[in-house]
Amino acid sequence: MALAATWDAWALARLPLLLSQTRSAVRPTSTLPTMGGFVLLPFMHLAYLHTTDDGARWGLLARLLQELPCGVWGAAFLALLGRGASPPGSMPRKALGLSVGLWAAAGTACALWRGRFLSYPFVFWAGVGHRTHYELERWKQWKNWSWYFESRLELFTDAAGYIAGGSWLGKLVSASAVPSSEAAPASDYAQMANDCCWTCGREVLERWPPTHLPEERALLNCPGPIAGAKDRFGKSTCWTCWPLASADALREGKLLAQQILSGNNYSSNNSSDDNGTSNGSSTKNVNGSSSSSSGNVSSNGHASLPPAKATAEATATAEEAVEAATIAEAVAMSIAEATAMATAEAMNNFHTDGQHPLQLMAMAATTELPDEHDQNSNNNNNDNNDNNSNTDNSQQIAPTAREAAAASNGDTDQPSGDRWSESEWKEWRRRYDSYWWTNTTQDTVSVELPAELTVGSSPSSSSTAPVAEEVISDPRLQRLCSCIQQVTGTPVAPRPNAPLHGLDSLTVALLTARLRVEFGTAGLAIARVRQAATPAELLEAVEASASALPQESAASAGNGSGQEFAVWFSPGQATPMGGWVLRNDTDMDVDRFKAAALHLVERQWSLRAQPSDPLRLLSFCLDTSVFFTLAARWMDRGSWPLRRLRLLLSWAIRSAWPKVAVRSREAVYAQKGGTPLEVVTLHDQTRAEREIRRRRNLLTQSYEPVDIALIRIEARLEGLWVFGNRGGTGDFVIFKDERLGAAGTGKLVLADRNRNEAAVLLGPADAGWLPPPYGFPALLSARIRPGTGIVWLRLRGERQISLLWKADDAPETKSRQYDAFRMPGAGGPEALSVFSFLVVHAMHNIADGLSYEAIVGDLLALYASSDPRGGSPALPPLTVNSLDLLQQRFFSAINAADPIASPQLTSLRGSQWKCQKRGYGHLIGLQRNTVAALRWAAAAYSCPFDALLLALTVIATARSAGLEEVEFTLYVPLRDGPGEASLSGLFADWRVLTVRTDVSTSTVLGVVLDVAHKLRNRQWGIYNALKKPEASMVNFQLLDAAPPSSRAGFVQIGEELWRIGENQRAETRTNEQMPWSQQPLSFVVEEGDKETWWLLISCAYDDYPPPRLRRMVQAVQDAVLALVQQPTQLVHTPYPATFY
Repeated sequence: MALAATWDAWALARLPLLLSQTRSAVRPTSTLPTMGGFVLLPFMHLAYLHTTDDGARWGLLARLLQELPCGVWGAAFLALLGRGASPPGSMPRKALGLSVGLWAAAGTACALWRGRFLSYPFVFWAGVGHRTHYELERWKQWKNWSWYFESRLELFTDAAGYIAGGSWLGKLVSASAVPSSEAAPASDYAQMANDCCWTCGREVLERWPPTHLPEERALLNCPGPIAGAKDRFGKSTCWTCWPLASADALREGKLLAQQILSGNNYSSNNSSDDNGTSNGSSTKNVNGSSSSSSGNVSSNGHASLPPAKATAEATATAEEAVEAATIAEAVAMSIAEATAMATAEAMNNFHTDGQHPLQLMAMAATTELPDEHDQNSNNNNNDNNDNNSNTDNSQQIAPTAREAAAASNGDTDQPSGDRWSESEWKEWRRRYDSYWWTNTTQDTVSVELPAELTVGSSPSSSSTAPVAEEVISDPRLQRLCSCIQQVTGTPVAPRPNAPLHGLDSLTVALLTARLRVEFGTAGLAIARVRQAATPAELLEAVEASASALPQESAASAGNGSGQEFAVWFSPGQATPMGGWVLRNDTDMDVDRFKAAALHLVERQWSLRAQPSDPLRLLSFCLDTSVFFTLAARWMDRGSWPLRRLRLLLSWAIRSAWPKVAVRSREAVYAQKGGTPLEVVTLHDQTRAEREIRRRRNLLTQSYEPVDIALIRIEARLEGLWVFGNRGGTGDFVIFKDERLGAAGTGKLVLADRNRNEAAVLLGPADAGWLPPPYGFPALLSARIRPGTGIVWLRLRGERQISLLWKADDAPETKSRQYDAFRMPGAGGPEALSVFSFLVVHAMHNIADGLSYEAIVGDLLALYASSDPRGGSPALPPLTVNSLDLLQQRFFSAINAADPIASPQLTSLRGSQWKCQKRGYGHLIGLQRNTVAALRWAAAAYSCPFDALLLALTVIATARSAGLEEVEFTLYVPLRDGPGEASLSGLFADWRVLTVRTDVSTSTVLGVVLDVAHKLRNRQWGIYNALKKPEASMVNFQLLDAAPPSSRAGFVQIGEELWRIGENQRAETRTNEQMPWSQQPLSFVVEEGDKETWWLLISCAYDDYPPPRLRRMVQAVQDAVLALVQQPTQLVHTPYPATFY
């Protein structure tokens, strides 16, 4: 604020000299008064913002103004200074005076039109000091001026080239012409039939259909085998006659699948594994490995394992590898080779020969690890390794761990020949840091839950178990307990006195939405649901909200068209958020979906709201408001003039703030015929993923509030699939068994006749779905029977499948990838398998992450309620208007309201002060066993799961730096009021959470319970923009926890299944310049799937160098282990002496 006041004083002192009549003594009658610049400049600035923001309307004028240096200030000062420097009465002076007058008149007209004629000058002069400093800062450097003139010179050069050129076009046309003699030769199917050799699937598709030779057409009707011709299996069959071969293969495959799967009644493929646990391998294969060992941070060599334990694990791993090799003897040679490689790799990784892991780390740091990835892009037979070796075969003799620790501590009692010198220790650390920086971008935390704690030991399990003596007689309480069971996914409904404090934030929001539909209580507040300790107390809250609020809502009266609201959002949030993608493996009723989308848009006013003013004006007003709110409370405590000035500026900001206007649905979505829904039909997964990513770009261009797309993949999966020439040998068939699936819908079955294997193909909505490895967005998954193999299928093209195979579900097991091609069928209509993807993109200025329930949840509820066979209950009307509610919160911040009286006021965030440091990113993966241990701990200590994950970040930050107080800036939903859970809007804001971590007294369990208590009781503070450069940010990205039955059969899928595409190459860092870090430290807690969570860390290198980051990873590992084994362990437990 002081900086802004200084610049304002400079501007006020000098602008009269620049804008006044320079020769007033000669011509006392001037066209502009002496202080005219103070009056005209705000309106000139306003006209500039309106002109440049609407380039489509102003065209060339807007382009010319944007090309001027120094932005708006360059254009304004150029005109005013040119007028002041021109001789009195000259034509340039008159012309510039006329242009300035017209410019200011245009701004005045805009101010009168938008109702900010009196208020905007106050806002302008309150913030012009900071704004000029911010926008003119880069023009103080000569390199920016040289770049500006060079770019303009390039424009003139390009224009001259277009005018003078022309010969290049003829060269391009002549180069693109292809002589007719170079046409591709016709295929020779007759020669293939005579040879009758095994033909790879790719070659068949390239030569199909045969149209060139009569002999080729005759082969289509070939009645039987060619004399003397045999295929690679020794069968006398003409494999060139693919339609007949496909029919035979389908018939044999169905018989094989019936024999293999009949003993299991297909149930083993529709459920989890034998112990009831889903065994998906969802390793985020960026550059690390996973390990199933208890209490081990794998893949990076900075956690210590006792040699005896490592030897035991090596023996167990060797036995498992031998068993896997025995099973794999019956399969093809390529799979046997992969198993042997995995066995050798496992023995090499775990064989320590009695050495301490720190010795292995030293050896690994001195030798480059071999690249295990196949770099040939044309070879699809890739070993998808994790680059997880921490040791190598180097023969260098490394000093012992004790010697390394002694050298690091400066211990000189040992003889010089048996210890490291300080220079040797520094050199080892330098080499290891260099190795870690290049090869380690991910760590995997693995903690096994003890066997005695896995079943029936959680306090929550006893609380949710049915009690024979207790019978719920109240039908309303029965309905409420049924809603809790549906949302939480527990096998039985809870008792009336079961504890509810362990529900996380997302579950509470889903439960609130479910209760408002079930009981018709649209005004039910999330805060009431969160504070209820038992279902009985929750029923009292539901009944109280039903009697307190009327069913008829003022928000539902009319559609709000023509109304305007002043809501807060930053210019950077006028862009689409990341997409919400849901999947249903059945075909949907398009007409019902369109009707549901129309109803949704009419229901939510924010989905028909668009900005009415320029975003540049929003940026200017936002900066002014941030500076004002920092000084507002100080002004209220000052003298009478300061208090009146504060009231005047509050009124000016409220009046001048850019508005959003609610329009009719037909006007907002005119480009799509008045509906936000568009139906797209494709035939392969690659194009579908490309279309999902394209939807976000379309929304950026159209600037509609929401874009809803129903993408249908019509896949032809049934038939014979043959592997490519580089992807393996053999074939398999896919067919649909109508006896499987719900209500006889059928399931796709895969059968491999050559290996005598079969499997039922499942999707994400099925109970036995196996999440694929990171970088392989699979369409279907299956557990192969007999055996332990797992396979994922990806529909890369309309007739091409990419198949990923693993010998078992262990995260460290390597995978192999193959390509297969569907052979031509026997004619007739081909069976279609329809996969429906619901893709929703919303603008961030009208929605946040928890608007998912208000947009997607309501859309699917409206679709289900329109089912003619009997759907779910109709949605209750909205009790409040989201735009009006957000306007009230914004006005509370501008009016300097007390945060205690108005805890949900807008913080305005603010980005005037930035973190200007270089940084890097890192991943911490919490795999299946670790997540199971954390869920047990959350249930045992009645702590929400998201609060427990947040506590882990607090413990890691405190322990790695020895902090006694950790302050995090959180993204919080701020939807605690009645009816706010069902609204679409930007309710999320920044709040500051402070947690004490005393060095001598704080325990792991104590921090977890303290964080849970603060979150439950909203004990946080308002964000202060002055602290942004040193703020540590935490955000959560969660998946939909509601069961598919409550989402019309849809289930949300993570971004790794559609955004990144097929990319399994390991990620490495380079020694190039690091990117800019927005904050010194930020965590993104992301839910990959139900069994996998990720901690995405971004940090500044100067504040968090690699050794400190490794300490954070080790602190997370130790904290998870302590929650299971020793919860009273101190947070600041010293690290081992051998840890680096």
